[in-house]
Amino acid sequence: ILSLLEKELIKFNKKLEKTDFFYDTNIINDFISVSNDYLYNSNIYDLSIEAEVNFINNKSILKIFSKTQSPIIINKIQISGNAITKDKTIRSKIDFEPGDIINDDILIDLENRLNNLNYLNSVEISSLDTGNNSNDILLEIDENKKTGSINLAGSISGDTGLGFGLNINDKNIRGSGNELDFSI
Repeated sequence: ILSLLEKELIKFNKKLEKTDFFYDTNIINDFISVSNDYLYNSNIYDLSIEAEVNFINNKSILKIFSKTQSPIIINKIQISGNAITKDKTIRSKIDFEPGDIINDDILIDLENRLNNLNYLNSVEISSLDTGNNSNDILLEIDENKKTGSINLAGSISGDTGLGFGLNINDKNIRGSGNELDFSI
């Protein structure tokens, strides 16, 4: 494990050397994500890699460190607050299922991915300890209920004559998460 993380750290350092006066958060986040994915795929659930920037004496100091955490065994996944978007549409975006072992970083990553969907305004994920070494994962959805529009336009011109336009757009067709954009 350490040899792979050391290789990733060397690549990370080379990328950081190319930036002159600031830390590129994309490079840092990519390194953190690759490192944590590797730990998770190696069945190491109680350890994560994190980063923070401290300002000391007018200098920015990037600190990358490992953090121990308690793994979470999933009992069930509960979704609430969705009136239009189907449960199966939201569940298709979740990389884990009941019985899997995850950690807090995976929940944070899922929350970020779900919050980037056009048809969801916000998602809050929490973990509820149910005893028996397992937790329920609760997803509180605030969805965008007005995801579609129909636009109709007409024009008249001495040069081109009559004109007509129709545009239909929906970012969450019938709660499926699919998008439609049609113009004529």
